[in-house]
Amino acid sequence: MEKFDFQRIPAPLLSWYRENKRDLLWRKEPTAYRVWVSEIMLQQTRVEAVKEYYARFMAALPTVEALAYCEEEKLLKLWEGLGYYSRVRNLQKAAKIIVERYDGEFPQTVEELKTILEAKDEETTVIMTGIQLSDELCLLADEVSKIETVNFKVF
Repeated sequence: MEKFDFQRIPAPLLSWYRENKRDLLWRKEPTAYRVWVSEIMLQQTRVEAVKEYYARFMAALPTVEALAYCEEEKLLKLWEGLGYYSRVRNLQKAAKIIVERYDGEFPQTVEELKTILEAKDEETTVIMTGIQLSDELCLLADEVSKIETVNFKVF
């Protein structure tokens, strides 16, 4: 059996993505904060369902500082309908750490991000690291791992 050359995947996949990517709010200004919020919202939720919640959330809490200091009642109201309220509580907890320890700037290392984001899996950390480093290949690796998991049952 011939061994497949996985090195051939990134260039055509990135090219396809650039031509076919969906127009999503969190891609218009892809700051670490905006992408992070979208990733947490998208966990166990369809993209179409998240769009409206994301727009409302960003209008009310446009910065990590605004999230960190938001009253819980308002925060939960903004999240209402997405379910899994522990996600938004953990989001705020991490926002407070980012504001207090890092002056509102996301840390630059995987280790620090893992600790702050309390990532139970690698996915959010990989995505955030890719955003921080503007590393398309890091983000591509995450997308490829999703494809492998769904299509080839690789866990």
